[in-house]
Amino acid sequence: MTYSLSPHVEIVNGVAVTTSLAVAEYFDKLHKNILRSIELLDCSEEFSRLNFELTSYLDQQGKPRPMYYLKWCPHPEILWLFIYFKPTR
Repeated sequence: MTYSLSPHVEIVNGVAVTTSLAVAEYFDKLHKNILRSIELLDCSEEFSRLNFELTSYLDQQGKPRPMYYLKWCPHPEILWLFIYFKPTR
């Protein structure tokens, strides 16, 4: 069995990003909890603006739901928030 070393990364508008959905899947968490963690981060407005972009996706019923793009970097400090809670597989 193989495991990915990071959540799925894609290029959006020329920027490498992952999504709050990908983070939730990778860390085996509920997406609503990842959204809440992002929204409750104690960081500056500038940091938030540079690293998070609120967007949406269509769920299985075709309804728009909130999702964040998270700017990706070689050392994604923001994902460290979730690493502690990653289950042992």
